Amino acid sequence: LTPTGIKNEVLKHSAKLVDSVEKAIEIPALISDLLKSYSRNETRIKLDLNPSEALGKVLFSIVQNVVFAIIAAALFVASALLCTTDIGPKAAGMPLYALIGFIVATVIVVMMIIKWVYYFKHSFKG
Repeated sequence: LTPTGIKNEVLKHSAKLVDSVEKAIEIPALISDLLKSYSRNETRIKLDLNPSEALGKVLFSIVQNVVFAIIAAALFVASALLCTTDIGPKAAGMPLYALIGFIVATVIVVMMIIKWVYYFKHSFKG
């Protein structure tokens, strides 16, 4: 705490104070300009997203689940339609292709359920 040190600290902080006051004086004008542009429907928001690797994995997983769900639903519908026909080899009283479609769709759904249970079990510990 020397006179020179105190003087330097006061000068440093007073310069910061002057900068802050100058910026604070500009705030009402900036808000006024923003409100005017908003009222004229000229407001734009620029959003720049740089997704992280974790977000990419989550999005990939979501898309993968949707694709598998669509495939399973299509297999169920196609197999049900095949059951209304009198096609080729029969197994368990229905066309073999329909039975294979039902089995594959069921396996996909069971795998998705196991994946979801595993995810929720490990994601929400606590």
